[in-house]
Amino acid sequence: MKAISQDYLFSTFVNDCNDPNEFIIEFVLCDAVGKTAVKVTNNFDELIEFLEELS
Repeated sequence: MKAISQDYLFSTFVNDCNDPNEFIIEFVLCDAVGKTAVKVTNNFDELIEFLEELS
C-alpha cells in the first residue's frame, strides 16, 4: 500500500433520503490554520474515485 502525504479526517451525514445508495462523506485536512474541506462524496462511486486519486 502506498503511503499518502496527508492525514485526512472525515465525517458522515445522515438525512432522510429515499435513495439507499446516497450518502455524504466530507473529507477535511487539519493544518495550522484549521480545517480545510478537501472533498465531499455523495455516493459510493465518488468515494471510490477519491480514494483511487489518493494512491
